[in-house]
Formats: sequence, structure tokens, C-alpha cells
Amino acid sequence: MNEPATSREELRRRRGREAWVSHGVVAAIVLAYLWQWRTAAGLFLALDPGSATGICRLPGGSTAVFCDFANHYFPQGLAILATPKPVPGFYYPASFALLMKPFALFPYAVGLGLWVALGLLCAAALYGLAQREVFASTKGAALLYGVLFATSLPVLHNFVWGQVSILLTLLMMISAVLCQRGRYRAAAAVLAVATSIKFYPALFAIYFLVRRDFKALAVFAGTASGLIVVLPAVVLGRDGTAAYYGSLQGMLSALDRHAAASPYAGYIANAVSMFLQGSVEPRSALYGLAQACGYLLVAAGAVLLILLEKRKVEHVAYWAAALVFTMIPLAVGTCWAHYFVYLPFVQAFVFVHIARRNQPAWSRLAASAFLLPSVLLANVVFLTRLHHPDAFYRHGYLFWSSLLLLPALYLQALRLILGEKRTAAP
Repeated sequence: MNEPATSREELRRRRGREAWVSHGVVAAIVLAYLWQWRTAAGLFLALDPGSATGICRLPGGSTAVFCDFANHYFPQGLAILATPKPVPGFYYPASFALLMKPFALFPYAVGLGLWVALGLLCAAALYGLAQREVFASTKGAALLYGVLFATSLPVLHNFVWGQVSILLTLLMMISAVLCQRGRYRAAAAVLAVATSIKFYPALFAIYFLVRRDFKALAVFAGTASGLIVVLPAVVLGRDGTAAYYGSLQGMLSALDRHAAASPYAGYIANAVSMFLQGSVEPRSALYGLAQACGYLLVAAGAVLLILLEKRKVEHVAYWAAALVFTMIPLAVGTCWAHYFVYLPFVQAFVFVHIARRNQPAWSRLAASAFLLPSVLLANVVFLTRLHHPDAFYRHGYLFWSSLLLLPALYLQALRLILGEKRTAAP
């Protein structure tokens, strides 16, 4: 039976009020950041003092904010047409290197301003998209998501480094929203754009495979190939493209070796090694065992997604997004702090399900026991209260924040698979 028009209108008004409250709270948090840290450099020093005074320090002693753009993206834009090879530290496909060229057409200060503006626009779009499409229908969820997003350490870390994880997560969320609306081929094309910037968003193609949607997989593969291979071949030439990817392959191999031994990588094997033995030894039995556990957890998430799709639960595309996001630190060895920008979405997604009226008390309590520490570990307030912020990154707190979400997420998925055919909550 359709809802009465008055009920629909009241629901629309309530959602509007909650959205504006959320916007106001987010704005207040941003103003608090401006009052406390004044500048982006001050924020960088508070969030990551080791990097701000180390690899991102200028010769004169000041901090180079947005230093991934300064050190890698902008130089790559300058060099790509003259020398079709990745500059040192640029571990991205040639398609993304070409995307940097328009920014390099301007003086550095202008190019940086455009890049920062793009990052802020993507952050606002990611916040608004998830709030409107996923969380607006659950009372309190939009406000919670706004607070989690605005106080998320990975989101702020992405900003001060000038990184692309917000952009990638936004594209993956757009893909999920399009899937939810039944536009799978368009979703596949958007996912291919994300993959042409960095390879790991291809994980979301698991959802097309689960659905046995081979047309969407073909669109994804064709679009990704066109952007990653054909476009560079047209612009750089066949030899230039081959030279670029030949150099990139060697650089990625070196990066993998570096990340495998780094305590700062948020990959499961690194975090577990640091927790249990205080160091990272890529050839140790512990490292190998942790890797194997990560692959098993990825397989478990894929099985749950298959069962959710088979059960035809509502909003299954958002379940796919949540499950795939949590696979990233289980499967991607070069998983740095900004990769975890998905945490506010998954945390709020778990909250939506434990807040449902038909949720048993034991299930709500069990899920909350994992959700609350996950929120704490990824929160900027927690980091700024530590005496040694460097330990936050060395001991993989963001990985543990993500891992804590798995029991809560899997529990809610199992309840839907075993108990209900459809659910009204996203």
C-alpha cells in the first residue's frame, strides 16, 4: 500500500531538517579546525608531524602541504609529453599522468589551487552523495555520517597530502549508486575511470562478477583498457606508452618491496606483524599467515555478497560497497592512511542496521561493541590526544579500525541472509 501524501511530505521535511542540521555541524567542525590550526600546514603538523618535518619539509624548513601534488603529480604533468616515463614516486597509470597535464599548464600556485579546489569539491560530493542516497532514510544516520566524515583522520590526511583517495572513493560510491538504480553499465564505466587513476578500485568489479553481469564486466574491461592503454597510445605513441609502463612496472615492484617492510603500511600483514612482534618481516611465517588470513577474509566477504545478492536484499549495491571497501587493507599491500577514507561510510552503514527496530538487543550490543572502538581509532580527536602521533601510523590503528567493522558487518549480513528476504534499511 502506498504511503499517504501527508506521510511522504512529513518524511521529506524530516529528512531536509536532518540534512541541514548535519551540514551545520560539519561546518562548525571545519570552523573549529580553522580556529585551532589556522592553516593547512598547521593541520598537517598536527596530523602527521613525522612527514610534515621529514619527507614533506622544504629546504627552508617550512612544511610543503599537499606534498604528493608538489613532489609527484605536478612534476608528472610537466614531464609526461616530453619524457613519457613516470617521475620518481609517481605510481599511477599513464592515463592519470595525462590527467595531470592540464594542471601543469598553469604556474605551480595556480595548478595547486585548482587541485585543492578539486579535492574539496570531491569531498563535498562524497559527503553529500552518501548522505542523500544511503543515510537520509534512517533517523539520525545523516547527522552521524556528517560527524564521522568531518572528524575522520583518513579524510583529513588525504586533504593535507593532496592525495586522490577521496576522488577514488567518490567514483566507487557513484558506481554503487548507479548499480542500486539498475544502471550497471554506466556503473561499470565510472568504475573504469577510477581504475584508470589507481588500480585497486577494480576490486568493486567483484560485484558484477557476483551478479554474472558479463555485459557490465565487458564495459568495465573495455573502458578501463581504453583509458589505461589506448588513450596513452594515441597521445604518447605506442613506443612512449610501452616505455611508460615498462618503467612503471619496475617502480611498482620496488614500491611493493618497500611497503612490505614498512610499519606505516596499513596492510593486514604489516599491522599484525607490528602488533605481535613489533617489526615487519616480509619473509616471516607470521607475515605469510596474516596474508593468508586476509585472503580468507576477502573470500568470506565475497561469499556474503553472493548470498546477499541471491537473497535479493534491498540496497544490495551498498552492501557490495561496504564489503569491498573493507577488503582494501586485506588485499592491497600499499595501503597508506588515506586509503581508509571509506571508514565513515562503513561505520555509518553498520549504525543504520543496528538502529533498526527489529534488531535484537544482543545483536545491537554485539555490533556496537565493535563499532564504537572502530570509530574511536579513526577519529582525529583520538590522534591529537596521543603524545606520539607517529605511533598511530606505525601500529596500524586505521587497519584495526577497519578490521573491527568486519564482525559487525558480517553479523548484520548473516541476519539478513538467514532471517529476512528484504530490509527497509540501506
